[in-house]
Amino acid sequence: MRRTITRLKIAILGGDGIGPKVVAEGVKVLRAVEGMLSDIRFDLV
Repeated sequence: MRRTITRLKIAILGGDGIGPKVVAEGVKVLRAVEGMLSDIRFDLV
C-alpha cells in the first residue's frame, strides 16, 4: 500500500517580541514532530 505524504508550508516570521532564539526553538519542535509522524513534512519558508 502506498502512503501519501502531506506537505504543509509554514512561514517562519519573528515579530511582536518573538526573536531568533524563540523562532529557532519553534523550528526544533516542528522538526521533532516530523520525526514522529512519517506522513507529514513541513516546508518552512
